Amino acid sequence: MPKGLIKSSFYFPLEIYLDHREPEELMRTFQSFGNSIITRKHLYTGDIIMDDYLVIERKTLNDFYNSVHDGRLFSQIKRLQKLPKPALLIVEDEAQGLQQRHFRKAAFQSLLFSIQWKFRIPVFFTRNILETVSLSLYCYRSFAGKKLTTNGNISLRKKSPTPREIQLDMLARIPGIGKKRAQDLLKAYGSIKGIMQHADLSSNGIGPKTKKKLQEVLGS
Repeated sequence: MPKGLIKSSFYFPLEIYLDHREPEELMRTFQSFGNSIITRKHLYTGDIIMDDYLVIERKTLNDFYNSVHDGRLFSQIKRLQKLPKPALLIVEDEAQGLQQRHFRKAAFQSLLFSIQWKFRIPVFFTRNILETVSLSLYCYRSFAGKKLTTNGNISLRKKSPTPREIQLDMLARIPGIGKKRAQDLLKAYGSIKGIMQHADLSSNGIGPKTKKKLQEVLGS
């Protein structure tokens, strides 16, 4: 298995959301690369969301073909286009050249041109799920240090997070805490060490289960 694709997600495991209709093989293949937290849920837009930096619409060739003919494809592409973050379409074509059995060459090229130039959504073809996962991780690494502004221009993210950002991210990822509560706790107590030493967690709306989880994760 390729190594080094996801050594870290800004020092933490990569958070991946998969649409609940995606096959188990896709989840298992992501898991085989390690260092990731994978959640299956209903996704309104896309089939794979990676750390909230990248959204991927994944289709088998048959699904791609059917979605063109029933009109779903362009509705999905329009939703991807409206996102304030990078998005792309991956089509799994296990039989090379099979697309020519479904589309005339000129029509197929016109379709790809429209998706990539009119809607500005990159289209990639892979042979199987393993290639899809490898490509997804490669694209994530390419985008993880960048973010899209609402007007579509790319602006660079800071090269490395500050200690405060690291602590905020650690707290926010603990179930039952979330970003807002993590911000409030850090503002009140200054650091994770301060929270564990001085905070009355019950007064901050944190129940015993969440408190126990917090102590387990932070080693207190």
